[in-house]
Amino acid sequence: MKYIKATSKNPFLSNLEVENIFISEFMPDAPGDFVKIYLYAKFCAEMETEISEKEMCIQLGITEDRLLEAWSYWEGLDVVRKRYIDGEGRFDFIIEFLDLKEELFSASKEEDAASVKKPSASKVEAKPTFGNEGVKRLVSQIESTLGRTLSVGELQTIIRWVDEVKATPEVILEAVNYGLGKGASGFRYIDTVIRGWVDQGLNTQEEVQNHIDLYDQRFRKYKRVMQALGLSRNPTEEEKRIMETWFQDMGYNMESVLDACKTTAGISNPNIKYVNAVLESRLKDSKQQ
Repeated sequence: MKYIKATSKNPFLSNLEVENIFISEFMPDAPGDFVKIYLYAKFCAEMETEISEKEMCIQLGITEDRLLEAWSYWEGLDVVRKRYIDGEGRFDFIIEFLDLKEELFSASKEEDAASVKKPSASKVEAKPTFGNEGVKRLVSQIESTLGRTLSVGELQTIIRWVDEVKATPEVILEAVNYGLGKGASGFRYIDTVIRGWVDQGLNTQEEVQNHIDLYDQRFRKYKRVMQALGLSRNPTEEEKRIMETWFQDMGYNMESVLDACKTTAGISNPNIKYVNAVLESRLKDSKQQ
């Protein structure tokens, strides 16, 4: 059985698809007439309508020089590609509209030798990108998780996580989910989380989950002690270090620690160091008995 898509007989009843990346990242900085040229030409391409350069210039109220400038501008940004054909005129090329997201992650920009004769003087160097299916899949998963399309800047950040930070796709996706769970889906926060996890040698989903579980357990312990002291703030790094010695080095359980916290009831400034002194004293007494 064959399935076909219904198409309108009237091209003016159809819709022109423009990528969000073009609108959010390329359009704001582009000259207005260059945007007009891009959109009109893309409309002609999707409608499979041929139009001469002269006719386009008349339709848009521009000069041929401006039209050439526009295509050089968009080619320089890797939004379109000129495919040169035989001829000696100023417009001896075909404009190919590129998939912007695909271009960002393509490993190379292959040229069709049978139809392309791109002058070396006008050649634009390809930006270092990834042709990695895993990264493409990761981007799709992140967009699905966040419920929105990623910007070019965010896509480039993902590339840096993989290429420079050496984070695995598993770690990156876990960081996105972790940030979302904390109500912090911004890439600055996620970047901090990823770099911290990579520095700790985390590479897999299981390692990340174990790390989060351990962190949450410690956080609950720290929070309980701070509450017992009547402190609503988060503990400092030094206070965390001291509290860890109670459980890891001295061998106290939470009940014993909370009992020591009760001794601060008679002082004006309850603090971790006071509790630490109490626990050290009790440990010393227990060894002497």
